[in-house]
Amino acid sequence: MVSPTQPKSLIFDLEVAPGKASQPDRIFMVGAMRPDTGEELERKVDKDLLTALARSIAWGRVPASC
Repeated sequence: MVSPTQPKSLIFDLEVAPGKASQPDRIFMVGAMRPDTGEELERKVDKDLLTALARSIAWGRVPASC
């Protein structure tokens, strides 16, 4: 059950594969959770991190009426 006093927020989790040799670390998955609703989301990041993050943020938007 979600507490009515739970703050409306969006928590992000970035899964990172360590880089090798001269390669940088790579984000391969983005996770998000809304504590006020208990909803969770996971998205694989292929080559476009910004699109994955934008979709996660859009998913987590709280309607203005809340």
